[in-house]
Amino acid sequence: MKKYSLLLLFVFLSSIAFSASNVYVAQDSVALRSDKLVSDTNTIKNLSKDTQLTLISMHYSGWSKVSIDDLTGWILSDQLTKKAPESLIINKVNTDTNKIKSLEQVLLRLKNENNNLIAKIIDMKAISDKQITSDLNKVKADVSQENIDSQSIKNTLPLSDSNALLLLVVGLVLGLIISFIFSRILRRRNNKLNIVSRSY
Repeated sequence: MKKYSLLLLFVFLSSIAFSASNVYVAQDSVALRSDKLVSDTNTIKNLSKDTQLTLISMHYSGWSKVSIDDLTGWILSDQLTKKAPESLIINKVNTDTNKIKSLEQVLLRLKNENNNLIAKIIDMKAISDKQITSDLNKVKADVSQENIDSQSIKNTLPLSDSNALLLLVVGLVLGLIISFIFSRILRRRNNKLNIVSRSY
C-alpha cells in the first residue's frame, strides 16, 4: 500500500510538473486517440514527427493527455519528447532573424527620417536667420533714409527763415541789453533825485 501511494504521489507530482508544457511527437504517424486504448476506431488524428503539442497530464498507465489546436486526446508517452526538434529551432531562429532584420529596417527608416527632420530644422533656422538679418537691414535702411530726409528738409529751409530766426535772436538779445541799460540809467537818475531831494 505504501509503494502504491508513493507511486500515485510521484505520478501526481509528475503530472503537475509536466502540465501545460510543450511536447513534440517523436515518431512518424502517431495517432491522437480519444481514449487510452490502441484501436483503429478511436483515432482522432494522425500526427507527423516534430508536431508540437500541449501536454495536459501524464497518466501512470504510460499515456499522456495532450491537445493540439482545438483537439484533445491521448498518446503513448514513449512516442513524445520534450526536446524541441531541430527543424522547429531552425524555424524559430529564422523567424527571429527575420524579425530582427525587419526591426533593423524600421530603425534605419527612423534614422533617415530623423536626419531629414534635422536637416529641415537647420534649413528653417538658416532661412529664419536670413529673414531676421534682412528685416534688420531693411529697418536700418529705413532709419537712414528718414535721417537723410530730415537732413535734406533742414538743408532746404529758405535762407530768409534762417535770417529771420537769427534776427529774432539778435533782437531779443539787444532788447535785453537795452532794457538792462535803460533800467540802470533810471536807477541812477532816481538815486540822483533822491540825493538832491535829501539835500533840500
